[in-house]
Amino acid sequence: MRLEFHPKVYKPAEDSDLLAENAFFAGRVLEIGCGCGIVAIAWALKGNEVDCVDINPYALELTKRNAEKNGVKINIFYSNLFSNVKKHYDCILFNPPYLPTTEEEKTEEPLNSAWDGGEEGNALIKAFLKEFPKHGKRALLVISSLNKVEIPYPYRIVAQKNLFFEKLYLLDIQRDDEMNNR
Repeated sequence: MRLEFHPKVYKPAEDSDLLAENAFFAGRVLEIGCGCGIVAIAWALKGNEVDCVDINPYALELTKRNAEKNGVKINIFYSNLFSNVKKHYDCILFNPPYLPTTEEEKTEEPLNSAWDGGEEGNALIKAFLKEFPKHGKRALLVISSLNKVEIPYPYRIVAQKNLFFEKLYLLDIQRDDEMNNR
């Protein structure tokens, strides 16, 4: 995969790799928080129809350029979580901002939205979990051992990365009604 980066867009790290490395065919996919596009591109290369959103305008433009470089078609648009999402998806991907962040640590830079998870690191995770069943059958969610979050749906851990200060987990979350249909 060929990628370019931008100083105002989150550069992929181990958390992004969890979603990109675990790409499979799922059908219609939505990535929330596309950053440079590495995850959306990986999923598109597997044959998925991919939409992706971000609140950082630099990320949206960068994802567009990187998708073109890699010869994949991705629908890219602005949305704060699900605020502008109108479709229903087979799988929703989310590598949320999950670092616990105090008010003093916040910045006005576009990159702040890439790591600022609120006081307990779970503010956007909670908001995502509340809304995802309205928009998708399942979700792949990255969480950290630094997060204090309860997952209110059936899930399984599909991948894990151990770092020196935390563990990252990739959760496969299914709506309750989807688990009953299996």
